[in-house]
Order: sequence, then structure tokens, then C-alpha cells
Amino acid sequence: GGGSDVAAMLTTAVREDDHYIINGSKTFITNGVYSDFVVVACKTDAKAGVNGMSLIVVERDTPGFTATKLEKMGWHTSDTGELAFDHVKVPITNLIGKENMGFFYVMESFQLERLVAGIMANAGSEKVLEITMKYMDERETFGRKLKKYQVLRHEIVDMYTELEAAKQLTYNTSWQFANGLVPVKECSMVKLHCTELSKKIVDSCFQMFGGFAFMDDFPISRAYRDTRISTIVGGTSEIMREILAKMVIDDVRYKKVYNDDNATGEAKPKLTAKDIIQSLPSRLKVDRAADVNQVFNFDISGEGGGQFTVTITNGKCEVSDGLNDTAECTVSSEANIYRDVELGNLSPETAVM
Repeated sequence: GGGSDVAAMLTTAVREDDHYIINGSKTFITNGVYSDFVVVACKTDAKAGVNGMSLIVVERDTPGFTATKLEKMGWHTSDTGELAFDHVKVPITNLIGKENMGFFYVMESFQLERLVAGIMANAGSEKVLEITMKYMDERETFGRKLKKYQVLRHEIVDMYTELEAAKQLTYNTSWQFANGLVPVKECSMVKLHCTELSKKIVDSCFQMFGGFAFMDDFPISRAYRDTRISTIVGGTSEIMREILAKMVIDDVRYKKVYNDDNATGEAKPKLTAKDIIQSLPSRLKVDRAADVNQVFNFDISGEGGGQFTVTITNGKCEVSDGLNDTAECTVSSEANIYRDVELGNLSPETAVM
């Protein structure tokens, strides 16, 4: 019932003394059948929406936990299963991280998953081109090898060029990720572009094999089946386009605003949520807020938080202590969560929520 809409998942985990009781089901779960344990996203507070989800480890032999293998078009070397949880009892020590923070943990992992999907797509495209080039050097028609036909030669060159561009995008994004940046836009672009390109490349190469491509004895047949899922898993191409549209068209930005280390590498005092809120006047986009007249309350709990009123009047922003009864909107958050959102340590989906 969820799929790309992670918040819509229905599996529940009700706490009873020192255990959770899990009920529900999951489908299309990679390695769900042969795994020794699974990490299950559950609603631990059904009324709290995205703020009521947790991650819980369930071991394979736990009573009430069953898995059924699903038959697929491709990816036969990787099992995909449908999981069922019927009053599965697990100790509360199986909770990962904090209770009710599971949605945010899941969102954080998506960027790496999408980057890896692009890397896999590039490697698959490279292999497909390799076996196609080998076949074109062996196959002859009308007295000459396939690789001597100009129309095919040019098509191969176009594919290699597009693949090289995709690889450079992936390298750049990988560098950003490895250096602690939050390349949300780039990870989404890698996932979208590289997987769509892999689908295009395998289809073109499939055509070059002619009738042989339709035979399971040829690796191009398997590549064709395996590649098709790439634009679906880890976020469909349509989801990637919508994320990118928000960033490119709506100017939604998700990146680190601050760096906790200065040029000498010495640690700066840790920024608090209060520091960040009080810096809003200097960070306001004056040109975009020229016609804005609004009052916001910030009710930030925990160490480094507080209650603040942010007033925007014709492009000017002011921050004052306390809450204002006339505020149109109140932002309520724990201090550490608000800070992580502002610093770019939480993913774009998390920031929106």
C-alpha cells in the first residue's frame, strides 16, 4: 500500500512491556526470503504520521514471521519476497536508533541508494556495450562484419558518449557524497539519467543482435530483462523528476548552510537551533520576500532551542523571543531535528515533512 509513499505503510508495532508486537505485511522486499534477519519499518504511533514510524530488527526464526518468494521477470540471482508478520514478538532492544524516528532514517538512506543505482546502471551499460561490440566483430551479413556498417558504428559511438557523460556525473556526485556534502539534486539526477540511459542502451544493443537477442542462451537477453527494473527500484523516474522539479523550478534547496570547521580545521562551537533561527534575517532572500508579510512562531524544544517569533515585512526579517498569538504558522520541533534539517543533515523528504 506504500511503495514510494513511505509514510503510507501500514505495518504496526505495539509496545507491550519490554516487547513489540508486530502485525502487517511487506512486498517486493529484496533479500527478504534468504536473509537471516530483516529491518522492518513499523508504525509505533499510528496517529503521528511520519513522526510515528520506527525501525525494528526481526530475526528469521521469530514465530509469526513468514516470507514467500515472488517470481520475477528478471534479477533472478536476487530473491524478492513478500513478508508477513502475525503477532511477531520481539524485544524492545531490537529497536534501531530512537523510537518514532524511523521515517527520517529511511529518508536519509535514499540518497546513497539512488547513487548506487546509478553506479549499477553505468556498469550494466558498459557490460552490454562490451558484449555487443564483441558480437558485431563476429557477426557478418552481406559479406562484411556488423561493425563496418556506418549506421551501427555511429549508434555505438553515440551510446559510448552518453555513457561517459553519465559516468562523469556519477563521479562528481560520488565525490560530493564522500566529502560530506548532501547532493540531493545530483543523486536524483544520477538515478534518473543513468537508469533511463541503461534502458535505452540495452534496447539499442538488443536490436543489433537480431533474432539471437530473443534467445535465453545469449547474455543480451538476460541484460534486457534485468535492466528494465532499474527505472523503478529505489524511486521511480517519475518520483525523481518530481524531486528535481521542486529544486529546479520551485527553488527548493536542500544543502548544508553552515560548516562546523573553519579553514584551519579547528572545531567551531556547535551551532544551536537558537543560533540558526536568529541568523534568519541575514539568510532571507530579500528579492523573493519583497511582497511577503507574515508572522511565524518557532517552538523548539530541548537544549539549544526556545520560543521565537519571526516577522517578515516587505523583505525585512526580524526575530524576537517568545510566541506571537497572531502568527499564521507555528513550527514545532526538537532542537536537534531542526538543527539537522537546517544544516542539511536530513534528506529533502525529511526537510519537507
